[in-house]
Amino acid sequence: MMSWISRSALFVVAVAGVGCGGSQKPAAAPAANPCVAMAAHAGAIGPAEMPAEQRALLERVALESCEGDAWAPAVIECMTGATADTAEACMKQLTEAQQQSMTKRLAEELDKGMSHPTDEEAPAPGATDPCAGGE
Repeated sequence: MMSWISRSALFVVAVAGVGCGGSQKPAAAPAANPCVAMAAHAGAIGPAEMPAEQRALLERVALESCEGDAWAPAVIECMTGATADTAEACMKQLTEAQQQSMTKRLAEELDKGMSHPTDEEAPAPGATDPCAGGE
């Protein structure tokens, strides 16, 4: 049977061992992606009447452009703190190529969302337009 002193000594040794081996700090969490916060903010500062699907599209295009075109930290910071009135000035800090890339992405996304008449919706050949009479 262990004496009180022996158990105390064992406890001290165990705590010291855990303290020495357990003092390693856990790996630091990866830094938050600044493009994610910027894109969310870009969608939030749009006009109040902007539909939710357009806000989501704007956020997605801003995120893809920021990450894909390696926006400068100063531009990301500017956009993250921008208002609807100051966002354009932030966007002008992008290079010409970055601006064109974002415009192209936005146009492609908008084009995807536009409905194009199918053959079933298109007027039949020879059909007359009831509004074509001029009234």
